[in-house]
Amino acid sequence: MIMEGYNHHHHTTTTTTTNNNNEKDDAIQIANQALNFLQTRTKPSQTLHTFATQHPTECRTIMLIWACNTFKGGFIYETMSRVNHSCDFNCVVTTTDSDNENNKSSNSNNQIDNGATKQVLRAACTIEPNEELTISYLGSFTYACRATRRRRLRADKLFTCHCVRCAGGGGG
Repeated sequence: MIMEGYNHHHHTTTTTTTNNNNEKDDAIQIANQALNFLQTRTKPSQTLHTFATQHPTECRTIMLIWACNTFKGGFIYETMSRVNHSCDFNCVVTTTDSDNENNKSSNSNNQIDNGATKQVLRAACTIEPNEELTISYLGSFTYACRATRRRRLRADKLFTCHCVRCAGGGGG
């Protein structure tokens, strides 16, 4: 699980470090464009304009963290958004209604309440002690070929996956 920041994906090779730098540069460029938009297109009387012009580094950092850690619908969850991706994931996140009778009495550490919904992290297979808990960020693209998975992650989450499944070669 990540603890802070937007560059939380594990990379294992020298080539990956180069890719990581390019991805980071691309993400920062996009955030800078968004920051410029906020600074030039919002009204000076708006709080957002004041924040973007007086605290640009903090504003850019918030945009990068949000871009890389949101769930469907743009939600960020204090704990679930820290779970790293793997195409060979060992957990799944389910969302349930808080009003669901089965969830009313339970509020353990793996359930995050977000008003009308709760995020629940569930094991998808046997997990060994000290094994990192991972989920797929890909939704319906989870079972696509490696090239498609990588393209989607690059476009949506600004990183290239180097998990066991992606590194294994073939169509994976």
